[in-house]
Amino acid sequence: MSEPAPEPRRGKDARGHQSGFDLRGQLYRVTGVGLTRIDGIDVQNAQTIVSEVGVDMSRWKTEKHFASWLGLCPDNRTSGGKVLKRGTRHVVNRASTALRLAAWALLRSQSALGAKFRRLRSKLGAPKAITAMAHMLARLVYRMLKFGHDYVDRGTQFYEAKYQHQRLQRITKQAAALNMQLIPSQELSVKFLESSPLSDRNLCRRRPRSPSLPALDRWTMADWGTTRDTERQW
Repeated sequence: MSEPAPEPRRGKDARGHQSGFDLRGQLYRVTGVGLTRIDGIDVQNAQTIVSEVGVDMSRWKTEKHFASWLGLCPDNRTSGGKVLKRGTRHVVNRASTALRLAAWALLRSQSALGAKFRRLRSKLGAPKAITAMAHMLARLVYRMLKFGHDYVDRGTQFYEAKYQHQRLQRITKQAAALNMQLIPSQELSVKFLESSPLSDRNLCRRRPRSPSLPALDRWTMADWGTTRDTERQW
């Protein structure tokens, strides 16, 4: 008896254009993995990918070769060490189109892939972010079909924590290259308050009068040429 297919994530089968039979179960029987467990890939996208690519991943040496075959890798035109044109190769492939549609479906996904797509979209724009996420989905599909791995989503919080950690490491290296050191915001705020003239310690401290300035209550004859009081002068 064959093993039952794993359930899709977040009810992705409950959409329109459903087939008249258990398509998800048949795809699991053919591939041995649940491609619909990947966020963004529904059963129709998985059907298109399997029908175009197949299940034999030995035709591509690595996942990079697979992504390049799909036209999801940069193909920059250079001359004399100067980049003349940036972009990807023009490839007519239904699997590539299905992966791009799956990438766009991650816009409102509360998952690690969805958080990464929204960050790339705000940084690069929608077209480049879709291509980048389609590239990542292609790598995931390659690993699952070749090695039989199961996809496990670690959630948005895990991705945000990982991204902040990587960003902190990058900034720390940049500061070390400039012979500088990062100080946490809490310690920095304490040092700033202690040295600020508006702190409680400095507000309670009486400032001494400068010896170079004359007294404000009466001026001498050398200063004003008269012995009148300051109030009469003003």
